[in-house]
Amino acid sequence: MSKTVGVLAALAGLGVVAWYLGRKPTKPPEPPVIIPGLVNYTAKSTKLSYSNITKNTWESIQDELKLLSNLNVKTISCDVNYGIFLNNNTDAISKLDSAATWIHSAGKQFHISDSLSESWRNNPITWEQMKQHWKIRVELYASRYHPYSMTTIKEVGFYLPVISNPSVITVDEVIQLNKDLNAIVKANSPATITVFDENAAAIRDHPEIYGVIVNGVIEDPNQDVIGFNIYGSKDYKDNKTQYLTDYIANAKVGGKQVWIPETWTCTAEQLSTAPTWAVTNWGYWVSNYAVTNDIPYVFWFFTQTFGTLANPTPIYNTIKDVMSHYD
Repeated sequence: MSKTVGVLAALAGLGVVAWYLGRKPTKPPEPPVIIPGLVNYTAKSTKLSYSNITKNTWESIQDELKLLSNLNVKTISCDVNYGIFLNNNTDAISKLDSAATWIHSAGKQFHISDSLSESWRNNPITWEQMKQHWKIRVELYASRYHPYSMTTIKEVGFYLPVISNPSVITVDEVIQLNKDLNAIVKANSPATITVFDENAAAIRDHPEIYGVIVNGVIEDPNQDVIGFNIYGSKDYKDNKTQYLTDYIANAKVGGKQVWIPETWTCTAEQLSTAPTWAVTNWGYWVSNYAVTNDIPYVFWFFTQTFGTLANPTPIYNTIKDVMSHYD
């Protein structure tokens, strides 16, 4: 396959990456229709993720962890800022270490989602440098934390803006890189479940790129989970994501589980205007979708909308109520 992933760098700026997708929900409230079944939920720690870990105290982070734990999720996740290790930020590293210990002691599973060094957003690096750093950080996370599960590649489009020469990236290289990363994880933490995420809308819009990558990743025997990230009412209206049907089937034929490692009713820009009823409808829809497609894990992404331990928001209570119907 000679098709390049890098040509889609411009598309990332037009909205291929997950948080720019979707439209403001406008459909009226509907009574929830519950399809009985079990869903294991995960919530992301916003305060541990990206540059937020350097801005929040351990006390504030612990407050959020307690809030998420009280939601009765199975797993707590974070998108690790690699820059704290690259720059030897001992304070931030200590907070991440403490959080991992806290999560395990609370009886929860710890999921690590790969991210990047926040400094690269202003100072992009080459594709060759990115691949080298990718292997280093995945080995670091696996050997240091032995997480329950780890996303080794979190949406290909997520990384393109911080790569200075994205046009050189090929589909085959991404598939091979993912294979190399999985081997590194298994060598350092054999029990860790390996997860590959891709944006569902990117697959819908560019199956010749992202769909081919997903099907290639499925062939790796060290790949445990294929993840589809689903955002916004645009995805909701696309015949209930029927475009994913073949990929879900391919993953299962290949012996892989399918998860939804990121989901929310809207995009980041729309958080302040998304009504609570839309979150309710979304929560039931994505949970029903998981049950009907034998998807065991669903990850809530925009948990900054949940409030605090002392003052949880209506959205937090709505999500908690939705979850109670699928346990």
